This record gives sequence, structure tokens and C-alpha cells, in this order.
Amino acid sequence: MSASGSEVWITGVGLHCAAGRGLDPLAEVLSSGGGCQRPGSLGMGIAAEARVPHTLEPDPDFPDDRKAWLALAALDDARQDAGLGGASGWPVATRRAVFLGTGLSSVTPGELAEDVYPHLHGGRFDRAAMGADLASDRAAPRRHLPGRVTARFVAELGVEGPVGTSFSACSAAAQAIAEGAWAVRRGEVDVAVVGGHDSMLHPLGCLSFLTLGALSPDVCRPFDVDRDGFLIGEGACVLILESSAHAKARGA
Repeated sequence: MSASGSEVWITGVGLHCAAGRGLDPLAEVLSSGGGCQRPGSLGMGIAAEARVPHTLEPDPDFPDDRKAWLALAALDDARQDAGLGGASGWPVATRRAVFLGTGLSSVTPGELAEDVYPHLHGGRFDRAAMGADLASDRAAPRRHLPGRVTARFVAELGVEGPVGTSFSACSAAAQAIAEGAWAVRRGEVDVAVVGGHDSMLHPLGCLSFLTLGALSPDVCRPFDVDRDGFLIGEGACVLILESSAHAKARGA
């Protein structure tokens, strides 16, 4: 990406998905034409799902949120891949940004009842009132607000530059990656940590797509004449984007 401004390099990748951990398992599945579906774990008539096959490390800040565990695992791998692991890995003068895409799949029925429904008046949603109610409770583990994982990234990476959380459905991660790439390209930052994370293996996520009739009962075959839907799943990918000048200067 170098039509104008700084050239953007991808210097680190952290990936956890249904194919496995890292790029190699995913490349193997894609090149072989095989699948990575596993038996459904939530019932509700879902026979197969695209679940991450390895164990995820729980986090005390997110005790019941798999999408947060996925994001934090992907961040660790991306930093190691980029040679930026540990506090001493970041050059002192590095200007950093974080842009992440995610979803609302982990929101619980209790949160909907307490946070959302009381602010529906005459068919209209009062966002300001909801924001005021949540302002004093943002750190509570039971709140699955989209920006909480982004805030954790910011704290761990010491970010003082641009920060953004996108939850624009299926395009959320692509939007976050583009935001970071443009920030580097325009010379606003030296490094942008970008990507996406979600786990739809949660009752709210599954019920949403079941209601739409969008889920296949057994396998995802999007280009087949007999296609009948997709598999519910989960995953996370974090990319380290750097300006070419910054990457070269640190020997990436």
C-alpha cells in the first residue's frame, strides 16, 4: 500500500481460528479444500460449528467472554511475530494506534433487559440516557461493551495515538484494518495494531442467525448449488502495521 504517503508493512500476525493457531493451519485448510467444522456445543438444533480447536487462556477482566480471550491471544502472537514482545520491544519514540473490529455476541439477556430495553421510548432508542447509565459501570466484568478489549490493548501497549472500535457487523475488522493502514500511510503514527475478534458461540449470537434462517445444519459450502447457510464460529486476527521507515529502522 504505497500509492501516496508512507508505505505500510505488515510485520506481525496473530491468528486464532477454527483451522488452528497461526497462518500455517489456515493455509493448509484452504489449499486442501477441507473443512474445519466440529460438532455443535450449544444445542438449539446446530449440529456443527467452527470452534477454535485449542484451549484459550481465560482472563480475569473478561471471565465469560471468549471473544476477548481470542483477541488477547492474537495480540500476544502478533507482538512476538513482529519482534515487539515485552515492554522493551517498542522503540521509545514509536507513535502507536489501535483499531479493532468486534461484535455484540456476548451481550447477555440480563444486559439487554437492564441496559437497552429501559431506554426504548415510543419506538425510539435514547443512546444518551443509556450512555449516562453505563458511565459509572464500564469496568464491570458483566458488561460486554465493544470498546473494553480495545481499552485493554491501549493499556498494554501504552498507546497515546488514535484509537477506534468498530462493530459494523461483518465488515468491522476490515474497517479497523483500513483505519490503521491509513493512519500509518498519512504519517499520523509509526505503528498501528489492528484486527478483529468475535465469538458467535454464544446464545445471543446463535439465536440471531437461527432467527434469520441463515445457518446450515451441517456444513458451509458457499459456492455449491446445494448451499444451505453458513456455520456459526469464532476467531481473532491481529496485525502489526508499520511504516516502512519505522520497520527498517528497527530491523524488522
